[in-house]
Amino acid sequence: PKDQRQGFDAMVIDSLRASLAERIGATEATLAANEAAARELEAALAAHSTAEETSRQDRDTQVEALQKLRAALVEKQTAKRGAKDEVEGLRAAQAEHVGAVADTQEEAQWLRESIEVLDALAATSPVNAEMQPDVA
Repeated sequence: PKDQRQGFDAMVIDSLRASLAERIGATEATLAANEAAARELEAALAAHSTAEETSRQDRDTQVEALQKLRAALVEKQTAKRGAKDEVEGLRAAQAEHVGAVADTQEEAQWLRESIEVLDALAATSPVNAEMQPDVA
């Protein structure tokens, strides 16, 4: 019976070899596909890493620009407050000068009126008449 089984055994062995070869081929194809997918994923990862670095650099640049803008804003606000204080000081000084001018004008008017009164008194004074030379 060993001789009789030999043909059947050979057929089973050939069938198993064919089945194994098919499975090996399928596994190798799967491995090749996985390796190709891994290479694609690695390329995508590299691209994303580059994009991430570029985005990070852009963000850092924007943060730096924002900080400069904030510093400029604070500087301008400080300058504006200083200018506002200066304007208020100038307005107060102007008000003082306007008041001083008004006071001086009042005093000048009082002095003019005083001169007119004194001139009128001097004109009617008997002492003034004696001091006038005769023009006749």
